[in-house]
Amino acid sequence: MSTRCHLLVGEAPAPAVAEQVAELFSVCPYVHFCAAFGPQVIVVFYLPPGREWWVAGIANDPGGTLGLARAAVYVSERPAYPRRRELRLPANPSGRAPCGSDCTACPHWKTQCPGCPAWSSGR
Repeated sequence: MSTRCHLLVGEAPAPAVAEQVAELFSVCPYVHFCAAFGPQVIVVFYLPPGREWWVAGIANDPGGTLGLARAAVYVSERPAYPRRRELRLPANPSGRAPCGSDCTACPHWKTQCPGCPAWSSGR
């Protein structure tokens, strides 16, 4: 269960890129809300402790991570509603994360991150 809320506000070079980013995160177990508003993309994550680096990396390198022109991340230690959020986990996890990422190819896998909790090996 996650209690820290992270708001990602990004600006894509085109509305189609913002829509792709929103679609990518629509299956993420940590996401509470995501949508594209023209070239803007908004994603609300509820991340457990120790996973902040993951969304901070998007703000630090928006172009290299998601193809965004700009991105900012805001954190609330005590969101008013919902105060916490359960992960959205698939009943039958597959060999990849739902977004299509290969966790084993990530340099943070096993050292900083156990992998996506919705991936069969990340549980």
